[in-house]
Amino acid sequence: MHLAKTKDQAIKDIQHGLKDWCEYIKYTAAAPQIQVSGNDISGYLEWIGDNASVVIGTYKDAIEHIESLIEISNGGFGNFLLFDHNWCELETKKQHYELFANYVIPHFKQTNLKMKSSEQALREIRDPLAEAQQEAITEYKERHLKTE
Repeated sequence: MHLAKTKDQAIKDIQHGLKDWCEYIKYTAAAPQIQVSGNDISGYLEWIGDNASVVIGTYKDAIEHIESLIEISNGGFGNFLLFDHNWCELETKKQHYELFANYVIPHFKQTNLKMKSSEQALREIRDPLAEAQQEAITEYKERHLKTE
């Protein structure tokens, strides 16, 4: 998995080390369960696009993928292992982990439910409150200008 702010950026990011990783898996590693196809970066990117166990995209793509694994397993998929693969430079990888920590984990741990509930409640009452606030500001300004 590699996450970035956009899917295009994620694809660009992984090109740093994808070719070396794929060639290592194909020709060196004792990992017969991983059958890499392709012979160049575009072939490797196509293989990744066809591989249902790989997510290259945004945090929303990661959430969607993990939810599909939970659904397929009838809720039995309780743990998720991130595989560190060195497809990206270190700074880019740090951004990936920040996106995962800030968006994906809270989604599944449901630590953001109260915040989302609060946000929804506030959205429902915001416009009337903002209108009343603006009316109070206008009224105060008009009253203040009359006293000058």
